[in-house]
Amino acid sequence: VFLIVPEQYSFEAEKKVLESMGESASKSVRVLSFNRLAWFVLIQNQISVNSFLDNAGKSILLHRISQKISKHAPLLSRAMHKKGFTQVALTLISEFKRYGNNPERLKEASEALKDNLTGQKLYEINQIFEAYEREIKTHYLDDEDRLSVAAAKLCELPQIHNTEVYI
Repeated sequence: VFLIVPEQYSFEAEKKVLESMGESASKSVRVLSFNRLAWFVLIQNQISVNSFLDNAGKSILLHRISQKISKHAPLLSRAMHKKGFTQVALTLISEFKRYGNNPERLKEASEALKDNLTGQKLYEINQIFEAYEREIKTHYLDDEDRLSVAAAKLCELPQIHNTEVYI
């Protein structure tokens, strides 16, 4: 049995399971948050957790990408060289991913607005996003993608078959 609970409640939930079901529960019930479930799935599928980039690694990668792209992004080139741009861009990319946006959707939006300044800026932001995604897919895994990678691999786990999951 997997009991999926909010991150901040996992310790308390484990304690309650042990109190109500006793020591035997520790062998049959796993209390996990979504993040802990993701790590469990990745490790069981032998996906190297070391290949995930943390914020520092993502910042370095995005800084390199911004340096390359700035020549082809006239509207954002000055901003790209300012302190803090990398962090703002990382936050934006994280939000894109969290809400299910990808470079293709951003490209469609920029093309729909191509005749105005907003569309041009979106196009340049999309260039950064596309380059970032290309680098990530080639060499690393973005920590933001951990849950979606784990979700794709979840059904491949033999121990998940015939397991009851409660959320």
